[in-house]
Amino acid sequence: DLPPSSRHIGPSGCAPSSLAIAYSTLWGTKTTPPEVAAFAVKEGFSSAHEYPAKEAGGTDMGLIKAWAKEHDTDVKTTKDIGELRDG
Repeated sequence: DLPPSSRHIGPSGCAPSSLAIAYSTLWGTKTTPPEVAAFAVKEGFSSAHEYPAKEAGGTDMGLIKAWAKEHDTDVKTTKDIGELRDG
């Protein structure tokens, strides 16, 4: 993996961007994708490899639970669209 100073959001920016948008919207913060991406790199949830690659690429979805814990927020995952809508 590349050092954080030489990495770009492109190879693994989808999850940090989505999380920043959701967190900002739901909690009224000014959280940015680069802020979440920096957290992902610091905590080891981000790979510099292009996705999909034979090596682990993209962002490990453990980022979401780690971000929630860091920000004293609960998180629940679901594949049920009705449950998602109700939440």
